[in-house]
Amino acid sequence: MYITPDSYQQSRELFFKDLQVIKSLFPEARYKSIPISDSNDLTIDLISCDPVKTENLIFLTTGLHGIEGFIGSILMQIFIKEFFPQLDPIRTGILLVHCINPSGMQRRYRTNIENVDLNRNFILDFAKMKGINPDYVFMDKFLNPKYPIRTELATKSAFIFRALKWLVLAGESRVRNAALMGQYEDPSGMYFGGNELQPETRIVMGIIDNWIPRFEKTLHLDMHSGYGSRYQMTLVQAASEPMTSKEARTRFNLPNVAASNADEFYKMNGEMCEYIYKVARDTNKTAYSAAFEFGTYGDGLIQGAKSLLTTILGNQLIQFNASSSNRFWVERDYIELYFPSEKVWLEKSLVNGRQAFNGILRAKGLI
Repeated sequence: MYITPDSYQQSRELFFKDLQVIKSLFPEARYKSIPISDSNDLTIDLISCDPVKTENLIFLTTGLHGIEGFIGSILMQIFIKEFFPQLDPIRTGILLVHCINPSGMQRRYRTNIENVDLNRNFILDFAKMKGINPDYVFMDKFLNPKYPIRTELATKSAFIFRALKWLVLAGESRVRNAALMGQYEDPSGMYFGGNELQPETRIVMGIIDNWIPRFEKTLHLDMHSGYGSRYQMTLVQAASEPMTSKEARTRFNLPNVAASNADEFYKMNGEMCEYIYKVARDTNKTAYSAAFEFGTYGDGLIQGAKSLLTTILGNQLIQFNASSSNRFWVERDYIELYFPSEKVWLEKSLVNGRQAFNGILRAKGLI
């Protein structure tokens, strides 16, 4: 049984309560809260335990894109209650991280309080990121409207004509990659990867640097929503993963697997998964890092355009004030993009999530 949290605070409370479930198998399990700053009650929370033999580490993360922490909270509950009891505490350690981006989850947005997309922020040299996405600059007026949001009908009607213009000028693939790759030029623009490491990123890098080198093999799974066919989950493998998508589909018994590149998914810079692979390589350890992506709007051209519009409007709402009536419909659509209200969507997502947990853990010999 799981509980759907209605806030970041409730999600964190549910995570803390599950410590007792974990202690029944791992009596030495410990809980740690790391504050993001001294000015608020926002923390990154960990449950961890070392095994007798440092052979395997299961590393689960949620809420890297704040609002996606709601589906992440439920999946964490399911993992702890249904899969955790099947683990071997002698040879398998655990590292569970609740909500990497608490300010985003609290506000129901993807970005942190500085408008930074944290999954574009795991960068070691920000100077090299300048100018890396020239198409974003080229499409700036389309992707970042510089005025307050208007009525729903006017906004959506105008977007159709603007989108058609840019699809003709640049093509669907170029528009998609320009929007989603991440950019390091405009702090007020969407998918901003930052000009420096964010506090949340520094904390998570420290966790990764401390834990990955201590284990021979690490399995890392990160919970996300928004991409892919509705009612389907896609396992998104990091570009550094040598196993092909086809091989992963067979090995894990999953229908939808994609690599994080422009051909199968979309190209990103500054991914957390890529940082995990780097640390593993640098310390001569083995890691497998991937994301569960639960589709919401769908993946067709029309659904993709709707998703892009909702993302544009979400950022526009942050940058410019809006009337209460306009704020209402933008926030409604934005939440639906990452955590749909439809009961069937959630039920199907949890079926898919269970299938992925089971397939991956079994293939890795962990259950």
